[in-house]
Amino acid sequence: MFRNLGFWLVLLTLTGSGLPAFASTEESPLVLVRPAMSIANPENAWLLGVVRAGSRLVAVGENGLILLSDNDGQIWRQAVVPVSVMLTGVAFANETTGWAIGHLGVVLKTTDAGEHWTLQLDGIQAAALVLEQAREHAVPGAEKSLALRRAELLVDDGPDKPFLTLEVRSRQEVLILGAYGYALQTTDGGQHWTSVSRQFENPMGMHYYGLAHHGNHRFVVGERGLLLRSELSTPFSALSQPYDGTLFGSVITGHGDVVAFGLRGNIVCSSDDGEHWKHIDSPVEASIQAGTRLLDGRVLLVAENGQILTGRDCDSPFTLMNRRSIPAADLVQISRDQIVVVGPSGTQVINFANGKL
Repeated sequence: MFRNLGFWLVLLTLTGSGLPAFASTEESPLVLVRPAMSIANPENAWLLGVVRAGSRLVAVGENGLILLSDNDGQIWRQAVVPVSVMLTGVAFANETTGWAIGHLGVVLKTTDAGEHWTLQLDGIQAAALVLEQAREHAVPGAEKSLALRRAELLVDDGPDKPFLTLEVRSRQEVLILGAYGYALQTTDGGQHWTSVSRQFENPMGMHYYGLAHHGNHRFVVGERGLLLRSELSTPFSALSQPYDGTLFGSVITGHGDVVAFGLRGNIVCSSDDGEHWKHIDSPVEASIQAGTRLLDGRVLLVAENGQILTGRDCDSPFTLMNRRSIPAADLVQISRDQIVVVGPSGTQVINFANGKL
């Protein structure tokens, strides 16, 4: 059933100065104003993201579900969420303040460790921000630019574009990226949002799927081999790398190497902050959807079919582990010997006995 999870994750992304006021509920799809329903066994729902907030685990997924666990994934319960759209990602600034993102341009914020969430942004508002920026950079009397035409289409389409990845730098600064080169940021904790799409070298409007940082560098990966880098506050510029297929994410190893992974088991790696990249031999052919850095500095990757592989740096081979997970969309390490995986069939705690993780 889940052999083509990579395809389904891509498909899901295509079905889904600041602006402090929300669009009226009359203009909004019902799922933007309908709270997430309480369901039985939410730990079995389709989930796309998981993160640790202090000692708590927070997972997000279908129909606005946000799940909380205070015992390392053994028991999960639902949070109070004001929307019922598919949520794609979640990140926290500290133990209490975090953001979740999803389809229809949804941005949610919590200040009580995920117990309650408020809607800060939706796709109607986000599209207006993109159009505002495009108009600001339009040349009077000149033919409409591609950016302006795209922005007008974005408004005409309505709130149908999803956010897909985010970086929470502090309680004030958040960067959110999505489909079709969609990029927004806040510097005041979400009171106001600004379109920053022009800061990314992405003329074809490729989808953004993953974001990681190392020192002063930040890396964005996405559709059709898109790989961008920013240093400090400079714009994101495109990098050359040897794989032209979609990359779903990237992880920084304990040695500071950047590992990016994607379709059909492909892995590329850089040991010099993105100046040069090489293709890494992969022991899997299934698409790699999720990755994390382990406590010992290694990288752990999980494929769509549950295969698990680990590697230490660009000069060491990635090896296949003798354990298997559920089909994975995201994962987090919770102890020296345990990880929590989330995906289309829910949550799973994997225990690697005798320190063999």
